Amino acid sequence: YERKQLVAEKRRLEQENAEYQKSLERKVEERTYELRDSEQRSRELFQEAQQAYEELKQAQERLIRSERLAAIGELAAHVAHGIRNPLSAISNSVGVLRRDLELEGDDRRLLEVVYSESQRLAGIITDFLKYAGPRPIQQSPQQLTEILDDLLLLLSQGQRAGDRVSIEREYEEELPLVNADAVQIRDAVWNLLVNAVESMTSGGSLHVRVRHVSEADPPSVEIAIRDTGKGISEEEQQKVFDPFQTSKAEGTGLGLALVQRIVDNHGGSIDFDSVPGRGSTFRLSLPLTLDE
Repeated sequence: YERKQLVAEKRRLEQENAEYQKSLERKVEERTYELRDSEQRSRELFQEAQQAYEELKQAQERLIRSERLAAIGELAAHVAHGIRNPLSAISNSVGVLRRDLELEGDDRRLLEVVYSESQRLAGIITDFLKYAGPRPIQQSPQQLTEILDDLLLLLSQGQRAGDRVSIEREYEEELPLVNADAVQIRDAVWNLLVNAVESMTSGGSLHVRVRHVSEADPPSVEIAIRDTGKGISEEEQQKVFDPFQTSKAEGTGLGLALVQRIVDNHGGSIDFDSVPGRGSTFRLSLPLTLDE
């Protein structure tokens, strides 16, 4: 009888032990799942925090750049207005002398130098004034490919591109219209096209792509301009949109700063990739609707 009791007790203990082990395994599985879920959530929170930090950093950089550009723009306006009138008088006077005087040799060449340099200075002043006080946006529905086709025709027929640069177009079909100021957008895109061509001093390929980015917020149309030129050095990339920054001997350094301002005023964005010695790609995005 005692032996049967011991056997029964042993079985009971074994059963309790088995049940306890199963219960323990369930708790371990549940805890493991909770830990895994917590780890996944922690990764998601870290990614969200990292994204928020990047967005805040970009917003701060845009704010700092805007404040700096506004201060420089005000200074440029004062300087430009102060120089413009006397410069116009000089340029007009030299133009009259070119027409009326019959000079030869070095005298003629010197007069031509004065005239051409005064014209160049007038162009610089015009850039300053465009940058310092852009006219209000007058938006209307625009098809960006039509603007691009006009500009690419001018570029291919002019001396800048000629036969040494091949132009390739890649337009997505049925592109939506964008609400934009046609004159300002032409100026911005023309700046990007001219920069691309001038970077290819020995010739190359200019590729222009236009596509609808429906997944963007807000949905937008993107123009990507890619060249096979000399590219931009890593040092210059950090300040490529800053005013008065240029690697050109005769540049004002306001071209890309003007492009940045025009795009910002349209609620769009611009960025770029560049590999020194291989070329650059600038991407300009404009929203389908302009925030009022």
